[in-house]
Amino acid sequence: MVKRRLENDARGRGVRSAQYDSLCSALDRIHGQQALTDFASDWGLHRSPSEDGTVEVWKGAAMGAGVEILLLPPVSASSDWAISTLVTVGGRVEHVRRRPFRI
Repeated sequence: MVKRRLENDARGRGVRSAQYDSLCSALDRIHGQQALTDFASDWGLHRSPSEDGTVEVWKGAAMGAGVEILLLPPVSASSDWAISTLVTVGGRVEHVRRRPFRI
């Protein structure tokens, strides 16, 4: 386990605490609007309006961690939506991802 963590550090990846694995794995399984809404409901996140209204923002706390999900609109007609997920604990990033998202 220690070796894997050191290898991850050497590759520039964060070292995630095992206690947040279920939360981070659940974030990675969000595919589609209904899954996002279900996740937010299950984990107690609330929807917050973005300043310009184009980004859908979900925020809250789960398992003692701050959770933020951004649903980002396509930047062009030929691109997909994107989802960005972030989990922080005490100012330390436990999880961060950005990937394509189908509405």
